[in-house]
Amino acid sequence: PAAPAPAASESRAASAPASPDSRAAPAPPAAAEPRGAGEPAIAPEDPYVLPAPAHYPAARDAYIESRISEMSLEDKVTQLLVVALVSSDTGGPLTELDPLTERRLRQLQPGGVVFYGGNVKSVPQLTGLISGVQATARIPLFVAVDEEGGLVSRLRHLGPGVATHLPTAATFGAAGDPLLSYRAGRALGTELRALGFNLNFAPVVDVAKSEDNRFLDSRTYSGDPKVVSRLATAFLRGLQNRGVSAAVKHFPGHGGAVDDSHYTTAAVDASAERLEKMDWPPFRAAARAGVDAFMVAHVAVPALTGDATPASVSPAVLEGAARQEIGFDGLLISDSVTMGGLSDVLGDRSAAVAVVAAGGDIVLTPARPERARDALLEALRDGRIPESRVDASVRRILRVKLDRGILVPDEEVFTRRFANLQGLDPEEVLSAAAHREVVAEIRRRAAARSGTAEAVPQ
Repeated sequence: PAAPAPAASESRAASAPASPDSRAAPAPPAAAEPRGAGEPAIAPEDPYVLPAPAHYPAARDAYIESRISEMSLEDKVTQLLVVALVSSDTGGPLTELDPLTERRLRQLQPGGVVFYGGNVKSVPQLTGLISGVQATARIPLFVAVDEEGGLVSRLRHLGPGVATHLPTAATFGAAGDPLLSYRAGRALGTELRALGFNLNFAPVVDVAKSEDNRFLDSRTYSGDPKVVSRLATAFLRGLQNRGVSAAVKHFPGHGGAVDDSHYTTAAVDASAERLEKMDWPPFRAAARAGVDAFMVAHVAVPALTGDATPASVSPAVLEGAARQEIGFDGLLISDSVTMGGLSDVLGDRSAAVAVVAAGGDIVLTPARPERARDALLEALRDGRIPESRVDASVRRILRVKLDRGILVPDEEVFTRRFANLQGLDPEEVLSAAAHREVVAEIRRRAAARSGTAEAVPQ
């Protein structure tokens, strides 16, 4: 097995790639950043600023170990669950926190919640719901969303023009400017954080290889892995420098599949060499850039697994490809375990156990969270999953929550993390003029480079 990866705050800062944009000055070393600050002390225009690293590894690690030592087995297991917000009464999307759902959240204590379009109605409704949900948690929650831009946008449900709406990834690719990608990520991160979100399932770093892949369509930057790497790493740094974790997707690469993993286990018919050459460079670049998470797809990759096992439950993909080959020590998040690509193979209880046993850190949206919790506890007690496997995931989860200023202990070294983002007023930052101008410039640049605005998916 590969040697353990260095601590995130050290390895990520040390391994940052040089700027591919000759106009941008190289990022200063981490030592030039103010201790504990949420933003580096350099011009915000530089897209190659690292996500502000933690300058307190000893304090952070000691705090994490102290929390883990106080947690019951159930406390640990439920940190691995990120649940959908559905009404306990109707089963429909939750828009207000009803008493039964509040009680269930207080009892379950999941690690996070995810918002879909049906959960979003207005700014006051959204911020109120997020505040109410966070108030149920003993450990602050990941509040996640899919906000890619283009067609995959939850903020569009706030109404026209309420929040900045980013173009498709294909438009970013046509514009081809990492500086604009960074600014767009930074603008989006500011708006998401102001609303209460702290985890974005974006950007998509799949490399477009097939026009028949309707699952991805305009969600990909390019068919060139170098272009994808440059634009995606700039974008995710912008997000994370505003206290919003990025989760690049869909590892180990969905670009070679034709089928949609929402409905079936899509097959990626690619050799290990092709994966290494085409699919993995953007994931490697994201890992070097300090991305907080990989989202793992329910795709079958026989070149890695030898069979049709979905990647999201394969040790060969999670522990082998992601951890050892890529060298990634951040969060491995399954795609939603309710998707047909996994649920057709495994039931709700079995899916949660399979994800964690294979090396996954977060089980996304089990249909019956309490059943998933119970199945994981049973697997721990009968030895199918060692407690050390769960402890490793809890460490990663707490590390990210500390590094993004989600979990803020009372000690001063922690309270300085992203202090400049506390109390942002959504009314002041949503659809700000500067944010709209970034979007307009991306569209102008894309149109100029393609020769016509109509040629670029908006």
